[in-house]
Amino acid sequence: MNIGDKFLRTIDILDGLSENLSNWTILDKPSNEYLPLTDMLSGSIARFVETQVNRDDYGDPDSDDGYFVLAVCDVAQKMDRQQHGCFYVHAGSKFRNYSLFEIGSHVAPPDPSLITFPIFKAALLTMISIWPAPWANAQCGIWGQRAPTLPGEPEFPYSGHQMPWISYLNAERAASVVVPPEIMTERTPDGGLLMIAAETRFDPTNVEHMRPSRLMARIMIDHAADPVW
Repeated sequence: MNIGDKFLRTIDILDGLSENLSNWTILDKPSNEYLPLTDMLSGSIARFVETQVNRDDYGDPDSDDGYFVLAVCDVAQKMDRQQHGCFYVHAGSKFRNYSLFEIGSHVAPPDPSLITFPIFKAALLTMISIWPAPWANAQCGIWGQRAPTLPGEPEFPYSGHQMPWISYLNAERAASVVVPPEIMTERTPDGGLLMIAAETRFDPTNVEHMRPSRLMARIMIDHAADPVW
């Protein structure tokens, strides 16, 4: 399955997670315009992705660095940042490939009605099934911001994994992991390990959420890799 077909399949599933995650538009980087994603059928999306090739410092196409494709909900076009739904993928690179789903933005807190365990668990499972990865996180907090350390608790380890809410390790990386009893776990269809800090909206002031999250952060530091951006 090519990048475009996988991208459409991902958006189709994300679209069904909430009525607010609908009417997606896709960014055309060369023109800096957003186009209706409904216009992108299986044949045309492949041609579209070819135009989204990453470029080098001289502005020339660099296929070795893959392609960048991004879509947002129409509500994001109305500048309602609290309901900003976004999915993007950097794929086809010889160096580094990743995907990201987020709600809200760094300038506005997300709408709490969209920050639910079912939405984020389903989004994470969708992404690892369509875009296989050695590890993944549904995490809380702003990039680079330190997680709080609650009174009487050990210091929260600082890393790019921030405060993990739901974390995943593939079967190979999970093989040597010993999971503390404070962490809820599930096995994913691919044999990987899903670790869960809370089955409700994550609360960084709740020690019952932060304690397993802190343990998950240490596991991810030791067995995944620190994200590099």
